[in-house]
Amino acid sequence: MKACFFTGNNYRGGADIFLINLISSWLNSNDKLTFRGLETIMFKYWTLIVQIKNMAFLFRGDRRYLQGADFFIYVENFLKKKKFKSLNLICKNFINTEPRIKYVLYSRKKNIKEINYSVLCIIENQKNKIYIKFNNSKKKIKNSYSYDDKLFYDYFRINKNNTATCNFFTSFKDIEILIALTKFWHERKIKKKGKWVFTRLKLIKKFNNKTKKNFKIKNVYNKFNKYTVSNVIQNNRLIGEMHFSLM
Repeated sequence: MKACFFTGNNYRGGADIFLINLISSWLNSNDKLTFRGLETIMFKYWTLIVQIKNMAFLFRGDRRYLQGADFFIYVENFLKKKKFKSLNLICKNFINTEPRIKYVLYSRKKNIKEINYSVLCIIENQKNKIYIKFNNSKKKIKNSYSYDDKLFYDYFRINKNNTATCNFFTSFKDIEILIALTKFWHERKIKKKGKWVFTRLKLIKKFNNKTKKNFKIKNVYNKFNKYTVSNVIQNNRLIGEMHFSLM
């Protein structure tokens, strides 16, 4: 079954919260949801919790866990063209099932209690903070698609001063190129057994997401060759930082 809800309120009076509670407890695994007013409501009100079920995620290549890029692309699709003051994506634990996703909207002045999450995205604008929490569920991911970070390696260059750069055209997402570029630098510059994985992205500006990918990463912190922080520069402009860990 496909369900579509549309609500138009001139003043908040409980109809939106009723619909959200209904959505959280009523949809089953075969239902698909379209809620046109969801994003507007989330950016407007003080505290809001929504759980959206039946989200489609796929494994990349031979991975049996979801990559940080998968969560970031989900967040990008949620934000669309909305601006933010800062965005902080934190990957604490691996997610290897269809993620259970919850949105929480706080006033910036409200004290925030400890949050249970495997992956968390904090989006801050002028008045509010939106928390998007991802956790494992009981629903397995059954499908995957062909993907390999090394497809891009021929376009990457290692430079002096702990930097790596790229400047080429592709239809892949900025986040996918950035993660691959950062992984490339680690594999070439830090000769250590293990697997380098993305653990955190902090942005102060949105990605360009044009077909031309002009990125530079500069390593600015390295703890025992196991945890690193790199500045992210796109089109000669600092837009944030990327964190990687050795597993």
